[in-house]
Amino acid sequence: MGMPCISIPGTIDNDVAGTDYTIGYFTALETVVEAIDRLRDTSSSHQRISIVEVMGRYCGDLTLAAAIAGGCEFIVLPEIKYTKEELVSEIKAGIAKGKKHAIVAITEYICDVEALAKYIENETHRETRATILGHIQRGGAPVVYDRILASRMGAYSVELLIKGYKGKCIGIQNEKMVFNDITNALKNMKRIKIMNICSKKNILQQCIAEFLGTGLIIFFGVGCLAASKLTNFHFNKYEMSIIWGFSVALSIYLSISISGAHLNPAITIFFWLFYKFNKKKVIPYIISQISGAFFFTILIYYIYHNLLISFEHKYNITRGTKESLQLASIFCVYPQKNYILIQIIISIFFIIALMIINDKKNFFVIQKKFNPCLIGILVAIINISLGSLNNIILNPAHDLGPRIFLSLIGWGKIAFTGVNNSYFSYFLTSIIAPISEALPISNPSISGCSRKLLAFLELTEPPLCID
Repeated sequence: MGMPCISIPGTIDNDVAGTDYTIGYFTALETVVEAIDRLRDTSSSHQRISIVEVMGRYCGDLTLAAAIAGGCEFIVLPEIKYTKEELVSEIKAGIAKGKKHAIVAITEYICDVEALAKYIENETHRETRATILGHIQRGGAPVVYDRILASRMGAYSVELLIKGYKGKCIGIQNEKMVFNDITNALKNMKRIKIMNICSKKNILQQCIAEFLGTGLIIFFGVGCLAASKLTNFHFNKYEMSIIWGFSVALSIYLSISISGAHLNPAITIFFWLFYKFNKKKVIPYIISQISGAFFFTILIYYIYHNLLISFEHKYNITRGTKESLQLASIFCVYPQKNYILIQIIISIFFIIALMIINDKKNFFVIQKKFNPCLIGILVAIINISLGSLNNIILNPAHDLGPRIFLSLIGWGKIAFTGVNNSYFSYFLTSIIAPISEALPISNPSISGCSRKLLAFLELTEPPLCID
C-alpha cells in the first residue's frame, strides 16, 4: 500500500538479527528463572532430576541466560553439539561425587524431553521428570527493563518516520539505538556464539585437527592404492571404496569434537556461505586441509619410495610423461575429459546427503555417534556406484595437496594437466566442480530455488558438525 513502516523487534526468543535484546526477552527470562527456582525445591527434597524445556526455537539465548541465573547443573542448547549419552555421563559423574539432584535446562525442538527423561531415569536409576514451561513464558506483566526498552524503541521509530525512513527495523546495540534494513532482520536469524563460552578449542587447535583429519584420509586411502599398485597385495574396486569410506569415518571421529570435521574446502565454503560459519576461519581451515593432504602424501611417498623407483625402472617410466600418470594416479585423481557435469551432480548429491545425515532433527533416528560411520558408508557407496563412470573428486584438498607434491618431485606440470595437457581442464574438473557443490545450494543470489528446496526438506538448520 506504500505506507512507510518501521518495525520493532518483539520476541522472547531474542533471535532477531541487528539487536542485542528484543522486547519481551527479559520478562520471559524472569518467568523461566522463577520456574527453575520452584523446581529446584522439589528436585532437592525428592532427590530428583528435573528437565526444564525453555522456549527459543533454534536460538539458545533464553535457555542459557535462565540456566546460568537459575543455577542449572546442565544446559543443552541448539548451538552446542549434544548427545544424550554425553549428558547421562555428566549426570552420573555428578552422582558419583555425591550430587543428590540436578536440573537440566534444554531449548525446545532439540528432542522429545519426555523421552529424554525416561532415558535418563533408566540409565541413572534416579527419578526424572520433564517440565515443559510452554506459553507461560509468553505472558505476565513486563519487567522494568522491557518497559524502558519498548519506550525507547517506540520513540526512536517515530523519530525515523519523521525523518522519512521506511522499511527499517529498530535495535539496541551496546545500549545505543540503531536501525537496519528490515529484510536483514527477517532473513538472518541470530544465534548465540556459544562456542566462545563452552569450548576452549582455539583456531590453532582446530586447524591442527583439520590438518590431521585430512591427512589421515590420505594416509589410509592413498596407502592402500600404493600397496595395490606396487605390491602383490591387490584390492578390487569394492574393497578400495570401503577402505576410503572407513578412512573418512575415522578422520571424522578424530576431529569432529575439535574443529567440526570439515576436512574438505567445499564443506568449509558451504558452511560459510549458508550457515554463517566464521569467515575468519575459512582460509585457515582450507590451508590446513590442503597442507594435511600434502604432508601425508610425502609420508606415503617415502614409505613406498623404493617400490616406486623399482616400478619405474621395471617399466622404463619417465616422470612427467603421460605414461607416468599411472603412478601419479596413486596419489590423485585424473577424471575423464568432458565429465564436468557428472562431477557437479555427484558433488551436489554428496553434500545434500551429508546435510540429511547430520540434521539435528534426526537425533533420535540416527544417533550422532554413528554419523561418521554413515558418512563413510556414503563415500564408499558413491565410489562403488559411480567411480567406474568417472574418477571422482569429492574433496579438492585430497587432490590438490598430492598434485603439488608430485609436481615438485619430477612429474612437473603433467601432475596437474594429465592427458588433457590443460591447466584449465584441471581447475575446472578438480577444483571448480567440487567447490561448486556449495554455491548453487548456499548462495541465494545464484539459486533461490535451491534454498526453497532445502526449506521444503527442513534442512535449513546448521548440521551438527559445523563447529
